[in-house]
Amino acid sequence: MFGKKDTTDFYGLNSKRKGAEDVPETGYRHSTYYHKHFSGYTEVRNENAKGRYNFKRIYTAPWHVAQVSDGAWVGMKVASIVLILTAAAFHMLAIIIAPEAANCWYVILPVVLAMLASVVLIYVCILFVLMKRKSTAGDFQSYAGKINIIGIIGWSLFILSDAGRIAYLIINKAGTSCLALELGGTICIVGLWIIHKLVRWRTVPNDAAIPTGEKHAIY
Repeated sequence: MFGKKDTTDFYGLNSKRKGAEDVPETGYRHSTYYHKHFSGYTEVRNENAKGRYNFKRIYTAPWHVAQVSDGAWVGMKVASIVLILTAAAFHMLAIIIAPEAANCWYVILPVVLAMLASVVLIYVCILFVLMKRKSTAGDFQSYAGKINIIGIIGWSLFILSDAGRIAYLIINKAGTSCLALELGGTICIVGLWIIHKLVRWRTVPNDAAIPTGEKHAIY
């Protein structure tokens, strides 16, 4: 009644859906996330004795490598974690030490936004810490895009929170210790951003062996 489903059309080569011809190498475009995550990989498809398909993904695109020594690479990861956690701790202490400032909207609002930025920056730092010495195109693009956008936004929000503290200090003549903590947190964020922006990346050839089978590039 419904017809037999074609299980041999693994990559949707006969698909009539929109986007079926977007990628000549595969004949079918997967989800955007799939292509970003597996960018630079080659899928190799083989048919087994039962008529079913087995496939492997092998990374075949050039590797992305930071132009720093192995020691500096580890140091960057340690410094990233220390700086972002210190910045978050300083801003949290600033809120605890001077709770009266929470009644002032131009103080608490930017501080809360800066704390939210800290959470996102921690996530980006975790991505970086998990990156291998040789990074795939997908991992590198995910990290590089986030550190540029989120780094600038986070830095701006921390500066804004400092401006609120300064205004509160001038108007109420109080909160000097909190201002010092805020400035300390911002210095950590700026230092974190500078560390990552100063690093230069290069690509190195990939000599990965591709097994026999029907090959489909992912990009």
